[in-house]
Amino acid sequence: MHKDLLKSIVAIGGLAVVVAVLIFFNLPGPVVEPDATYTGQAESYGGTMNVTVGLARNEIVAIDVSHTDTPGIANPAIETVRSNILSAQNVDVDGKSGATVTVNAVKEAVARALHEAGWSESRIGMALPEEPTIEPDVTYSGTAESYGGPLTVTVGLKDGEIVTIEVEHEDTPGIARPVINEIRNAVISAQSADVDLISGATVTSRALVEAISEALTEAGF
Repeated sequence: MHKDLLKSIVAIGGLAVVVAVLIFFNLPGPVVEPDATYTGQAESYGGTMNVTVGLARNEIVAIDVSHTDTPGIANPAIETVRSNILSAQNVDVDGKSGATVTVNAVKEAVARALHEAGWSESRIGMALPEEPTIEPDVTYSGTAESYGGPLTVTVGLKDGEIVTIEVEHEDTPGIARPVINEIRNAVISAQSADVDLISGATVTSRALVEAISEALTEAGF
């Protein structure tokens, strides 16, 4: 009887070890926080798809997608292509069949974000289609002091609306670029320089807003 009891204890102990090992190996890995984020857009079924790509040490660690496609079809397709991009570290990946438009929109939007991050097309895995450009009727300039020195903008207007904002600066590119893109998009969307500053980069964003405000004042806005 003692032998049977001993065997049972050993068996239970062995099972516990196996379970512990399985649990250990199935623990999720540590979440890597991005040290920089970049945004990209592409047209999909439901309208404009927006992505935010997070990079850490210049590798893709996060992809957030905002869309208005049909959730039941789009969400699983987005999850599949997002996982594949994270694994491959480029957008030259397969997606879920039956949702080609959504998948291609994710890939293009991520590619545009990576292009903003300074990645080459060969590393991105896609040759970016050219975006249609709107030629302004007239341009106005403004300048403000930023971290790296003077920040200069050229604001283009067409039919009385803000259509382009070009920025020249000497701030740190990896920090300044996403801030400039976000502020620029916000100003064009609002048709006003009265937009929120970006936390963590207030000097660059304040300089950009001041320079745009100066240009718009010159334009009579």
